[in-house]
Amino acid sequence: KDFKCRGYQYEVGQTYTHDGEVEVCTSGFHACPMPLSVFNFYPPAENRFAVVEQFGKMDAVNDKVASSGLTVNAEIRLSDLIEAQVEWVWSSFNLREEKTESASNSGEQS
Repeated sequence: KDFKCRGYQYEVGQTYTHDGEVEVCTSGFHACPMPLSVFNFYPPAENRFAVVEQFGKMDAVNDKVASSGLTVNAEIRLSDLIEAQVEWVWSSFNLREEKTESASNSGEQS
């Protein structure tokens, strides 16, 4: 509710650093690359959300990334999260399409 999490009071436009180990679910700053997966950890009705940039040491597992550095770029609403999810899905689809672009054969021969 108040942009506070695990002892940190966050503010838009501020950068934070964590000294020490960085490990998902244990230490460091956490974020979700897939926007709506944040709801696996924080209910939408009771929390505030932000677009962040992570940097420094990183550790990623499944749908979350821990980092030693974090910048809070902007607070976002639920509608922004939904829009970001759509963009994330499309960009993931486009990346897969680019990676798999190749000549193909239908299996039929003439």
